[in-house]
Order: sequence, then structure tokens, then C-alpha cells
Amino acid sequence: MTIVIKRDGVWEPITGTVTLERTDTVYTTRTILYRDGRQEEEECDPYPVRDTIDIGKVAQLVDDGVWGEEELARYGLAAAEDDPVPEGKQRTGEPSYVEDDGTVRRVFELEDIPPPPPPPTRAEKVDAALALLGVTRDELMAELGLDGKKA
Repeated sequence: MTIVIKRDGVWEPITGTVTLERTDTVYTTRTILYRDGRQEEEECDPYPVRDTIDIGKVAQLVDDGVWGEEELARYGLAAAEDDPVPEGKQRTGEPSYVEDDGTVRRVFELEDIPPPPPPPTRAEKVDAALALLGVTRDELMAELGLDGKKA
């Protein structure tokens, strides 16, 4: 799951500590504090609320089920879930974010998983074992007094 924000009509991941405007709260009053301790409320032009939030903590709240779509939407955020990867495929490249029916998904280009390499031959296994000892096949054959040709 990735926390994303829509900027210029495009969903993109967001990280770190950021200051965001809340879309659900607008104040129309302000408090005036005087040096003598008096406080007065007065009406003013509407202004938005800005909160500084840690996106890592927000992601943890979403993972823990404390925050959901409603809380994220207050800040213009969404939780993008990964598209499933079909059997025999693997992700490649950078992700993109798409929205379908109000749900944001993180998608990747996919490619076929290459087949596994063939198992080593007996000769390759012998050469690998000799290499661990620091000996080549030709050196072993010479030491044994053999010419290295199969009978």
C-alpha cells in the first residue's frame, strides 16, 4: 500500500512530513489575543486549515485500520493498492497510479519470468568442485598421469 496525492490531475506517491490543507474544515472566525490577556473572537473571510502530517505515520494508521478513505480524503490523499501479478509474470520499471471507480491502484509493466537455467552437467559440477580446491581438470589429469581423454 502506498499513500498518494493527486496533483495536476495525476496521482503520485507522497512521503515525508508535509503540510496539507484539510478539505473538510474552513474557519470563518479568528481569535485576537491582546497583551493584557484579553481574547476576542471576530468574523473574518473563510480560510482553510493546514496540518503538518507525517505520511509514514499516516500509512501506519491505514495499515492498522485506524484511518480509512474518509480520513485520507480530508487531505486529498488515497491509499493505492498494488495490482496483483499474474502467475509467470514479474514487475518491471517504475509504477504508475490509476483510478478506477474511486479506487487508486499502483500498476507496473509486466514481463514474462525467464525460465530457470538448466541444471549443471556432471562435468560442470566436477569443474566447480575442483575450482574450490584451486585445481583445474587438466592439472588433475596430469597429476594422475592421464591425458584427459575419455576411454
